[in-house]
Amino acid sequence: MLSISSAKSAAASIDYFSDHLNPDGAPIRRQAEDYYSAEGDPGTWVGSGAAALGLAGSEVTSEAFAAIAAGAAPDGTSLIGSHQRKTDPAKRRAGWDCTFSAPKSVSVAWALGGEEQRAAIQRAHDRAVEAALKKLEAEAIFTRRGKGGAELEPGRMVAAVFRHGTSRSQDPQLHSHAFIHNLAQRADDSWGGIQSREIFARKMALGAYYRAALAHELRALGFEVERDGRSFRLAGMDQRLERRFSKRRSEIEQTLAEAGARSAKASEVAALRTRQRKERLDRAELAARWEQEAAELGVTRADLTPAALRRAAEREREAERLAAEVRGEEWAPPPAEMPTFAGLMREATERASTITEHQLAALVYERAQGLLSPEEAEDYLADLIESEHVVRLRSGDRVAYTSREMWELESGLADMAERRAQESRHQVSDAALAAALAARPTLSEEQAAMVRHVTAGAGIAAVNGKAGTGKSFALGAAREAWELDGRRVIGAAPSGKAADELQAGAGIESSTIHRLLLRLDRGEVSLDERHVIVIDEAGMVESRLLDRVLRAADEAGAKVVLVGDTRQLQPIGAGGAFRLIQQRIGYAELGEIRRQRDEWARDVVRDVERGAGKKAMAELSRRGLVHVEPDRDAAAAKLVQRWLAGRDPAQPGEALMIAARRADVRRLNDLARQHLASTGELDLARAVSIEGSHFAPGDRIIFGRNDSRVGVRNGTLATLVSVDRSSGDRLILRARADDGQEIEWCPDDYGDVAHGYAVTAHKSQGMTVDRAYVLVDESMSDLHWSYVALSRSRESTEVFADAMSWPAVKNTMELERLKTTTQDFELER
Repeated sequence: MLSISSAKSAAASIDYFSDHLNPDGAPIRRQAEDYYSAEGDPGTWVGSGAAALGLAGSEVTSEAFAAIAAGAAPDGTSLIGSHQRKTDPAKRRAGWDCTFSAPKSVSVAWALGGEEQRAAIQRAHDRAVEAALKKLEAEAIFTRRGKGGAELEPGRMVAAVFRHGTSRSQDPQLHSHAFIHNLAQRADDSWGGIQSREIFARKMALGAYYRAALAHELRALGFEVERDGRSFRLAGMDQRLERRFSKRRSEIEQTLAEAGARSAKASEVAALRTRQRKERLDRAELAARWEQEAAELGVTRADLTPAALRRAAEREREAERLAAEVRGEEWAPPPAEMPTFAGLMREATERASTITEHQLAALVYERAQGLLSPEEAEDYLADLIESEHVVRLRSGDRVAYTSREMWELESGLADMAERRAQESRHQVSDAALAAALAARPTLSEEQAAMVRHVTAGAGIAAVNGKAGTGKSFALGAAREAWELDGRRVIGAAPSGKAADELQAGAGIESSTIHRLLLRLDRGEVSLDERHVIVIDEAGMVESRLLDRVLRAADEAGAKVVLVGDTRQLQPIGAGGAFRLIQQRIGYAELGEIRRQRDEWARDVVRDVERGAGKKAMAELSRRGLVHVEPDRDAAAAKLVQRWLAGRDPAQPGEALMIAARRADVRRLNDLARQHLASTGELDLARAVSIEGSHFAPGDRIIFGRNDSRVGVRNGTLATLVSVDRSSGDRLILRARADDGQEIEWCPDDYGDVAHGYAVTAHKSQGMTVDRAYVLVDESMSDLHWSYVALSRSRESTEVFADAMSWPAVKNTMELERLKTTTQDFELER
């Protein structure tokens, strides 16, 4: 792994360096017998800039470190320009700490192996760090020159590397701190500060490159490695050991979970908050502690040799193969070679239509772990980029890459939309249109214009409607016009809940897009030119899926109407095809917000929609609707308190709690149930357990899977009415959905039920309630999340945050993260 943090001043860098010094200020030198921990190793200077100063390969001293941090040579001679010297040395950014950490399984094998094994793993780690730093210097070190540092040119790096072997919880953690000084030598031998953007831009790729190099070195030692998410682990390692020796990570994750934070910045803050100065333990005590913890799990040194781990890995694979055979499933061994170029590019564009070169490099190096040497991985990357499977794109100074498949798919989508927009055969008769509009006298002129637009002759039409503008009501008029004209209307949406909303709001018989495609494939639905397919929430549909629907409609001559909001939540998969099609063919827009009853509340939603989140938060705060509490628990407790005060038990679906993360949703649901149980609103005497969760009559529930037999969709909200065993031994549950539907089912047949007092923002999209209570965290820095969460209510929306998350939320919630398409760029080759 690679983490990067900044030392904001020379003074801060000296504090950093003090962790590596003895009390007298001299470099800590490892005692000869101290082979368990590398904490005592003196630092080493690396980089061609260090070589120019005569330091490369030598030990790091506090005097030299402090001088370079202040922009001077070890002898005190200033190396920076006069304009830089005007800056207070104590405030000058000293550099960046890049920490390369071996996977936990490697640290365990290093700590508990024999002396020879420890030394070999240590050398492997050192060589991997060296390889990564050489790559960093070659690709990411640029010095600033000229007015405002606007001119950039390659620089020669000065770095101090310190190897450590323990975490702050005194667990084995083989890692190296590489302090990249904010000083680099230019080609003309002058010196200047570093522009750090390129270092941070390459963080994921450099981390993956280090791991690929380390995996290659470990394979040469006889270890077998296997993929572990984006990293790798030593195959055959007892995972209980890895968990046992991950106490420090557990501390940070617990702090992040309590704060509801996930970003790299929050992780850095959490690490500092939980940070304690390392306890200095002697070799014997530390060795005894680690060996005792391993022995408690039945693991000895002999179990951690390369040969022993390979045998354990083979036993694990055989057990997996037999288990798959019992289940009647096919089993395949781990991949022994890199994916094909086509396969890797398919993976690269699974979640995004375009990626940067750094993202592509990171993916290649991740897949190379245990399969290729670093040099072979670089060759693979170079050949991949030059292959027919990769398309290079450009937009101004931005360069991006995509797969040939994605480029052809999205460009074909755009071309198809343009062609079908020129059709005229789908025009609804004047009589049918007039009758449908006359039947709905409350339609606004904007809504009526939308109806005219979608019932015109084009084979495809788009509607961009802001949250709460009455899209469904207007679509109901369009449906009536189509049907009066003898056309068959079919509705589809990304989720079952959205399909239900379309059906209930517009009267269009609807299903999920996947269900529609399945029925088309099976021949259960046969399209012709008299069909109209209305796709709601089109902004959440990924390019590949939308392409399948549009091509099926094109082949049959059926009309397609895409309805959505580009500002709401983005597709999980690749692409922003809805936005792309809008750009090519135009669209009808619904901008007059009708959901919020007060004008000021509509203004708040408009502000969030256009990216003025700070203004929106200021207005909510002025009205007493923003609550910032000391910690996450207090924020959740306050939210539930306000929800209880605002809810109407007779209308349980009109007060909704919303959060970004499932963990927060569970927290809010638990707090709500605790209170309702204490007041007797839940009949706990008749509670039942479903999939490990308890439900009692009176509970709010949400169904998590479409099921036509039960009559529910993923996202259906209801109130549990009764629990009984009147039908023999079968447990029968009855619930009343918010739309009045009576639901009856047996949990043995359908168990995908959760508590429904609180939902995620994704679940809430398309919902309308009187009052919403929103627990925010750093996810709200995404404009699309905040737009959905803050636009659900008719009457009031209250916002709750903890002190750690709030600064990030209020300062960055204006960021828009629209998914790009290949057509946002020009084809470069």
